[in-house]
Amino acid sequence: MKKIYTIFLVVLFVSACISSQKVSDNLTQGGPPRVQPEKKKESIFFETYKTDTEKSFKVEVEGISGSLMMTVKSRGFNFNETHRFEGIDPIESIFQNDLDRDGFQEIYITTRSESSAASSMIYGVASNKDRSTSRIFLAELARGEVMGEGFIGNNRFNLENGVLIETYGQPDNEKRIKYSLVKREAGFTLIPMEI
Repeated sequence: MKKIYTIFLVVLFVSACISSQKVSDNLTQGGPPRVQPEKKKESIFFETYKTDTEKSFKVEVEGISGSLMMTVKSRGFNFNETHRFEGIDPIESIFQNDLDRDGFQEIYITTRSESSAASSMIYGVASNKDRSTSRIFLAELARGEVMGEGFIGNNRFNLENGVLIETYGQPDNEKRIKYSLVKREAGFTLIPMEI
């Protein structure tokens, strides 16, 4: 019985080797194209941020270079939600603040492009009095109007004394824009105001 079993294993092994060689020969001689497996998106970053009211936001970034997706998951709220932001640049900073001064912190994530202009973008999620969360939108700033003159990229979002400030422009003529957070029907919007 052992002899039959051993012969069976040897035949199986040899046939597998021959089959493998035929597949390899087909590929090198113009056989059917090899299908590349889809690259699995890898988790690049994740961190949980707790608010002053003991709720939390979990920020996770996954993907491959040039195609990042960020999710912000709320935890501890009456209705926990997941907010997805696709096609983002690498994260530059993450901070929490209560810009609208309603007693509930929002979370803000800034990103920076890898291009020569190195433009920065800001994303955010706000608390609806700790019952649920809403995405924060950035109002369009018409570059070229009074507040947008001199925009050449290399902008940066920072918090200064609890106020969100965007700076940009030439070093000898830096522009500064103050943003306020306003609740709208469909969520929250960062509205630019000139300083």
